[in-house]
Amino acid sequence: MRIRKAKISDFNVLYKIGRSTPELKVSKNEIFMTPTDFKFAIANRNGIFLVAIEADRIIAFSYCAIEGPDYACLVYNVVLPKYRGKGIGGLLIKKREQWLKRRRIKSVYSLATNPNVARILAHLGYKKGKTLTWMEKRL
Repeated sequence: MRIRKAKISDFNVLYKIGRSTPELKVSKNEIFMTPTDFKFAIANRNGIFLVAIEADRIIAFSYCAIEGPDYACLVYNVVLPKYRGKGIGGLLIKKREQWLKRRRIKSVYSLATNPNVARILAHLGYKKGKTLTWMEKRL
């Protein structure tokens, strides 16, 4: 397996993975991210979008965005179901953290809406932070 930065040419594969991952749905009514926003994330110079590849196939991705002078947000960390439980998600997080440290980022947070994600993040040293209430309005 190898890890590299995502390219715009990866968009179709990555977006298909994102749309098919139930944990990424923001609500019953909405997709996880619009195609335009997702393309922006791949190209964002104030973020890092990594992919894990095995046998020339993208099997996982991770996106983190720098939001302030010294903090960032882990937006997505997705591993295809067939490859889960093999440490790929953790490896992507560690690679992302190395990139953030080189940019002098001191803190990173994530909204862990899935108990499995929360467990993985806790294993990697993340601590429980603010408690949030999801609010939604259909326009």
